[in-house]
Amino acid sequence: MAALRALAVELEVPTPALRGIERSDWDALVPVMATQALASGSPDNNPRVPSAEQIEQLYQAVYA
Repeated sequence: MAALRALAVELEVPTPALRGIERSDWDALVPVMATQALASGSPDNNPRVPSAEQIEQLYQAVYA
């Protein structure tokens, strides 16, 4: 995660917070985003398919 965060900083990828999204709004949408991610089928392309809870944890980690 640290390496990905460093790469995002280097590439100047804006975080949700920098895009003006309030933490409370983000937190409210995390379950919806996780459900939509699983429904899209994209997680099935990974060697280890994450659960909804794991996807939610990833979304929580990237907010900052």
